[in-house]
Amino acid sequence: SDDAPWRFHVDSARRFATASSHFVPMYCVDYLNHRARVRALDDDDAVRASRQILWHDMAVRMRDLARAQGGIYVKAGQHVAAQPVSPAPFRDVLKVLMDDSGARAFAEDAMTFEEEFGGVTIDEAFAEFHRVPIASASLAQVYRAKTFAGEDVAVKIQQRPVARFLKGDLATIEMFYSLLSALIPGLRFQWLADETRRHMSEELDFGAEAANAMKAAKM
Repeated sequence: SDDAPWRFHVDSARRFATASSHFVPMYCVDYLNHRARVRALDDDDAVRASRQILWHDMAVRMRDLARAQGGIYVKAGQHVAAQPVSPAPFRDVLKVLMDDSGARAFAEDAMTFEEEFGGVTIDEAFAEFHRVPIASASLAQVYRAKTFAGEDVAVKIQQRPVARFLKGDLATIEMFYSLLSALIPGLRFQWLADETRRHMSEELDFGAEAANAMKAAKM
């Protein structure tokens, strides 16, 4: 069962191992290959070209990691791609993540809803609930529903890995961003760790989002 404590720890360890298998080679393979190339180079243009290859190879690993893990890793990649100060290869490779928001199975969101509301199912909470989402994104899906009072509402449910592994995933991203920034000259991703956490906290605060929507509806 997904609810078993041992399952959560096993899945968390697996996610960390997957992240490590993509982040660690950024230094041990990509950066060390760059160092090996530039030792034989005297031309500044050739050194800069080698650095662009380094950025590209790292960006490909970050893109593949985002697709493997989903959720917050996709959002972190989107955030890097959107920063004008990010090296061009990162922006070019990671921009494909802007479109990576395919719909998930309804059963996953139904399970998340039930966990969040102490065992109350979607069918018990709503008079009607459309199983096909009206919007899908990297962090959540939005459904159309009707309350027992007859009110039409939108229900936003976090992607299951985001809801279950948020703290661990954020800590992993922050750790590797900081470590790689310290090890690889010219890579300035440490500040992005703080920005990613701030943006994630804002985007995942569904309570604040609902309050803002209610204020807007009253205007």
